[in-house]
Amino acid sequence: MRTNHRPLLPFRDRRALLDRSQELADAAGRVDDEQRRLAAEFAVLRRELGSIRDRLWPAQPGRAFRNARRPGMPGPAPIPPAARNAVPIRGRALRYASVAVLARAGSPMPLAEIHRALHLSGFVIAGDHAVKTLGDALAYECRAARVRRTARGVYTTGELSPARRRRALALRGGERSLA
Repeated sequence: MRTNHRPLLPFRDRRALLDRSQELADAAGRVDDEQRRLAAEFAVLRRELGSIRDRLWPAQPGRAFRNARRPGMPGPAPIPPAARNAVPIRGRALRYASVAVLARAGSPMPLAEIHRALHLSGFVIAGDHAVKTLGDALAYECRAARVRRTARGVYTTGELSPARRRRALALRGGERSLA
């Protein structure tokens, strides 16, 4: 039986590559921290825009705008387009990544914010119906009690074992080792 093993790098080259790898990991961590800060700020702005919209154009029946369509939410789209080199995920990898997003957030998140956080972390949901796929993944995690549904389309972390919580918090965007 023949195997194709690649020879190890000489020791003189390994140190430089390990140092460069650590520099890149630190830079990715700083970008991830900044993205999380901006995502939290974006969520606050979207919620305030939504409350202003509800006050201007109430959705209750019997109001002045009963037979008129309410305008959409102003501002940018809630879910940005996926990056060109985003890692497509589905199944177990999608469930792990979405639990990681919820664990890092530490508070309930709507589906749109979870989807946005996945895109900003370098992932794209594989399949034709991304929101349905994400909802199904979170429903599976709800049945396993790792995620709780607090309202329609709003989820928070449930009972996570210490090891699973540690892995979820250590997970950074774009990693392929989600399994």
